[in-house]
Amino acid sequence: MPKYGMVLDLQKCVGCGVCALSCKTENNTQDRA
Repeated sequence: MPKYGMVLDLQKCVGCGVCALSCKTENNTQDRA
């Protein structure tokens, strides 16, 4: 199973979680139970 990662600037993070949602959508993955 492939593992995914991304780089983001935490200085600009506002904690909205859109990065995680975008990653799940782009890579067609699900939340872990």
